[in-house]
Amino acid sequence: MRTTTMVGFCQDYRYGFSAVDRRGNPIGHPINARYPWRLAPYCGNNFELLYSSKNRALLRSFSQLEESQYVYSASVFPSLGINSVFVGGDDLVLSPSGNAQSKFGHFCVIRDSEVRRPSELMTFASARAQNGSTVVEGFYKIQPPFLTRRLWDNQYSDSASPDRFGFVHPRYNQKAITAFFDGHAEGLGTDDLQNMRHWSNTATKPDWALQSR
Repeated sequence: MRTTTMVGFCQDYRYGFSAVDRRGNPIGHPINARYPWRLAPYCGNNFELLYSSKNRALLRSFSQLEESQYVYSASVFPSLGINSVFVGGDDLVLSPSGNAQSKFGHFCVIRDSEVRRPSELMTFASARAQNGSTVVEGFYKIQPPFLTRRLWDNQYSDSASPDRFGFVHPRYNQKAITAFFDGHAEGLGTDDLQNMRHWSNTATKPDWALQSR
């Protein structure tokens, strides 16, 4: 599935969008605010398309849970996280509301037609997150190296908390698998992953950050 199609219905971490579980029952907040269950119908509700490699064993462990626990857990740890703030929107971090856009400009892509550099704008990347006492390969969103200031550590470390590198996981020879808006995928190293031109449609330089108008 092309990533351009995903933006239209994912609206990443946005409130008020509907989703249903495998039985067709409505899913409530916060599960319906994450992309996996809104994407699931387009995958035939086959979450093995979203959980790959070692992460698939985690999904199989979730399948042994009671249904409501499965629905919750499956929404949290897909192998790829979405670039939530700048593609689709993230109501938890910086909602693309009228007030925010009045302050920062049109920082978030909502429609395909808004994308200026589709071969450079990253939509998904390999992710990792804390699951109880362990770190697992997967998380439903990734967060940018800069917002209004730098958020990431300067260098990636396996021993650091996943959020210190925006939940991005360069687990393939120090590269993360990334999917771009034009539909192609490639591995990005830790330096390229910190280039804001890959994160934001309006970024003009690698260390670009949001600024008030």
